[in-house]
Amino acid sequence: MQKILKAYLKRLTNLTASNKSLLLTGLPAGQFIDLHEFDFLNGTPSFDRIAQLIAGKPSIPLCDVLDSRFDRVNVASRKLKKIARTAAFIEEERGTQDLYVGYPMISGKLLDGTLVRCPLLFFPVGLLRKGNGWVLQPRDGGEPTFNQPFLLAYSYFNEVSIGDEWLEMDFDEFSKDSVIFRTQLYERLKRSPLEINFNQETFTDKLHAFAILGKADLEENERTGEIKLHPEAVLGIFPQAGSYLAPDYRDLIGKSVVGLRAEMDAAEVLPNSQLVSAATPEPDGSALRSGLQSLEDFFMTRSQSNTEAFHSPIREEHTLTPLAMDASQEKAIRAIKSGRSMVVQGPPGTGKSQLIGNLIADYTARGKKVLLVCQKRAALDVVYERLEHVGLADFVALVHDFRHDRKALYAQIASQIFRLEENKRLNQSLDAIFLEREFSQESRKIDRLAGELEEFRAALFDYSHCGVSVKELYLSSNPSGPAVSLKKEYKQFIFMENADQASSPGRDTRILLADFTRRLHQYESFASRLDLPAYPWAKRLSFHRFTPTDLTVIIEILREIPEVASSITAQAATIANQTWTIPQIEQLEKDEKKINNFIDTIRTQNQWNIFRHLLKADKGRYLTGKDLDSRERKLLKCLRDEGIDKPRARDSGA
Repeated sequence: MQKILKAYLKRLTNLTASNKSLLLTGLPAGQFIDLHEFDFLNGTPSFDRIAQLIAGKPSIPLCDVLDSRFDRVNVASRKLKKIARTAAFIEEERGTQDLYVGYPMISGKLLDGTLVRCPLLFFPVGLLRKGNGWVLQPRDGGEPTFNQPFLLAYSYFNEVSIGDEWLEMDFDEFSKDSVIFRTQLYERLKRSPLEINFNQETFTDKLHAFAILGKADLEENERTGEIKLHPEAVLGIFPQAGSYLAPDYRDLIGKSVVGLRAEMDAAEVLPNSQLVSAATPEPDGSALRSGLQSLEDFFMTRSQSNTEAFHSPIREEHTLTPLAMDASQEKAIRAIKSGRSMVVQGPPGTGKSQLIGNLIADYTARGKKVLLVCQKRAALDVVYERLEHVGLADFVALVHDFRHDRKALYAQIASQIFRLEENKRLNQSLDAIFLEREFSQESRKIDRLAGELEEFRAALFDYSHCGVSVKELYLSSNPSGPAVSLKKEYKQFIFMENADQASSPGRDTRILLADFTRRLHQYESFASRLDLPAYPWAKRLSFHRFTPTDLTVIIEILREIPEVASSITAQAATIANQTWTIPQIEQLEKDEKKINNFIDTIRTQNQWNIFRHLLKADKGRYLTGKDLDSRERKLLKCLRDEGIDKPRARDSGA
C-alpha cells in the first residue's frame, strides 16, 4: 500500500514549465526573494544564512522590519511581508506549507530540450516577524530534501531510473558544517544517477545574485544534457505537487496503523477489535501486538467490511432521492448507502452531478452533514442549481470564497434559526403526515415488485443447475434448429463447477461439469461414426455388462463360426441339391413354421404335382407374394373338390 500511495503521489507532480520548482526565470513579487539581497543588511554576508540553515539554528535573522537609515532594508522588508502573507494564505486555504529556501541552484537542459533552473535542495522554513526583525525558523526538523520535481523530471525526460532511496534520502548523517556538508553532497551525487557539474564556486562561502533570465536567454546559453550548479539561494513559495491532495497522500504514507486506529475509533467507523491499541506496545518496542500489521491490512479490512455491508438490502423508504435517476445511478446510491466507497466517472452529461445531488439530498434528509468539494466553480454551481430546483437551497451553503461568501453564509444560517418553529410546524402538519404515510405505502410496493423482479433475475442468471445460465441458453439457442427434449431428463443433470463443491466426497450425486463435457465430446465423436443405420454393428448388443470371462467365450465362439458355417452350408446343399448361403439358411429357420404348415397342407403326391404345375405356369417371371396368395386360393378351392375348370359361356348355352 505504501508503494501504491507513493506512486500516486508522484503522479501529482507537475513536470511542466509552469512549475516554479522546475523553471524559475524570474522572482515574482510576493512569492520569491533572492537571499543575496540580505548581504550585510544585518552586518553579516548573505551566505551566513545558508550556513545557519545547514547548522540547524532555531532562528535565523534576515533583516529589520524598518530602518530609517537604510533603504535596502525597507525594500527587502516589504518583499518579506508579501511573501509571509502569501505563505499564510496558502497554508490556510490549501493546508500546505510551501515556503522553502532553495540552495544551491541548478540550470541546464535535459535530453529532450526541457529547460530547468531550480534549487537542488529545499530547506523547509517559516517566515516570522519578531519584534523589529524578520527571522527564518526551520520547520519539520529543518532537514533539507532533494527537489523531487526536478528528480522526477530528470528521470522522465532523460529516461534514467531514479529509485525512491534518492527521492526520500535524508540528511541526518550529513555534517552541520557548511563546507563538509557540501563535500558530502558532492560525494553523494557522484554515486547517484544524476550527472551534475560541480565547480569551485560552489565550495566558496559566498552567494551570487540570482540573475533574471528569460526562456530565450536560457535556450541560447544552456546546452542539451548539461546540468550545472550555481552558488545562488532563493527564499520563496515552491509548491511540491500540482494538486491539493499531496498533503493527504503524505499524511497517509507517514501515518502508522496505530494512528489510523485512533482516528477511526474516534469517528466510530471501525470496531475496536479490528485495530490494535497503542497503549500496550510489544516488548520489542513495536506498537502492534496482533491484528492489523500494516496499511494493507487496514484497507483490506475496510474493503471486506464494506463488501459485507453492500449485500444488506436497502429499503426503498430509506432512500430519499428527489431528482430523477436511472438504474446505474440508483445502483451507485445503494452501494454508497451500504458503506462502500467508489469512484464514479463518465463524460459530461451522463448524470454525475445528478447522482451527487441525490446523495446530498438523501443524507441531509436523514440528518447527516455533507461536504462537497471541487476544484472547478462551475461544477459546484451545477449541483447547487439542482438542489435549488427541488427546494433544498435553504439547507445548502455554497462557498466559493470563504472571505467574500462569509456574510451571505451567516445570513443564511440566521434565517434557518429564525424559521425553526415554522419548519417544525410544517413537519407536524396533517399534510406532512398523510404524505409520509403515502410515501411508505408506495415504498413497500416498490420493494415488493423489486423482490419479485430480483427472483426472476436470479433465475435467469443461475449457473448452479447446468453450468450455464438460462439467459445464456436463450440467447445461444436456435428455436428452429434440431433439439433434444429434456423436459424430464434435465433434472437428472445437476452440475457442480469443481470437486471442492461436493457436499460429501465420493457420495455426492452431482456431476462434475468438466468431466461430463469431456465424456459428452467423446460420445459425440464415436456416435458420428458408429451410430448409423448402415453400420454393421448397428443392432449389436451392449457390452457394458460383459466381464473378461465373457470376452474369452466370445473369442472362442468367433473362432468356431467359420467351421460351423461350412458344415451347415454343406448339409443344406446335400438336402436341396443346391448351394445355400448362411443368410438364406437363417431365413429358412425364421420361416420354419410356415414351411411346416405348407407340408401339413400338401399330403398326397397328386397335390404336390398340381402345386408344382401351378408354379411352372408363369415360367420366367418372378412370383410375388400376391401371386402366391392367389394361387394358394385356387389350390385350396381345388382341394375342396370344386375343380379349377369353369364352364364356358357357349357351352352353357348349348
